Amino acid sequence: MFKDDADDNSSEENVVAPDMKPFEKRGFTVGNFAFYPGWTERFNTDKVRRIIETTIRDEMTFEEYSENFAATVCVKIANHVRKEVKSVVNPKFRIVVHVVVGGLLNGLGTTGAVRCLWDPKTDSMIFDTMETDNFFCCVSVFGIYTQ
Repeated sequence: MFKDDADDNSSEENVVAPDMKPFEKRGFTVGNFAFYPGWTERFNTDKVRRIIETTIRDEMTFEEYSENFAATVCVKIANHVRKEVKSVVNPKFRIVVHVVVGGLLNGLGTTGAVRCLWDPKTDSMIFDTMETDNFFCCVSVFGIYTQ
């Protein structure tokens, strides 16, 4: 026998989880171990992109490409970006910074590819490039959730 909906006195709109706050509820958890970051703990690609853009603009000041100078600039950019990103991103993320600085000859370009295995629900990446007539710089930052 079916119950008539009009006779139902319980109100479904008053059912609320007792500890649920909007955008703060974590994903799947077991005890204190969270498999997914909460909404406020996600990898913030906008802030990271701004860090990359300012770092490239400030560090890439040379006019002519030189292999020796490019090697030191690569290390300097990678260390600076990593330090700045760690200050704005949740410490549960492992940060990987990949910097490529190369020379351009006679208008020839380059092509590169990166392939990673990760969980798209938690991990993310962002990259930015700067190109002039003589050289290019590409900075990629990967954020991998490690809780």
